[in-house]
Amino acid sequence: MSRDPVDLLHAILDSMVKLDLLVFLYKNPDTIDDAVGLSHWIGHDEEAVRRALSALEEVGIVERAGKGPDAVYTWTSDPQVRNAIERFMQERFFPRESRLRLIAEILQREEREELHGKGASADGHTGAG
Repeated sequence: MSRDPVDLLHAILDSMVKLDLLVFLYKNPDTIDDAVGLSHWIGHDEEAVRRALSALEEVGIVERAGKGPDAVYTWTSDPQVRNAIERFMQERFFPRESRLRLIAEILQREEREELHGKGASADGHTGAG
């Protein structure tokens, strides 16, 4: 499978929680925090953040140390993943029109999931931030 890493990242980011985590950790690469702390930083529900962190860990975007509620997360140390994320941010997030398009696509995905009953309150937004 030789898909472009930027396209793969685009596909992985299917919720605002994941996008907000990616952006926060990209901008704060030395962060080491648990799901509770990260939920406060990005303004999303703790459980939604835990689910998003688990998914991002599966694909190597974040790394976890510890288990259960004591687990802490940090930015990936893999240079290939970091390079792919850097490209993604440059191509799909920093240009205003690209960012707005990305956010609109994610919101549409979340809305479709809610309509199909795959997660009432799928965005996990607390209203803060």
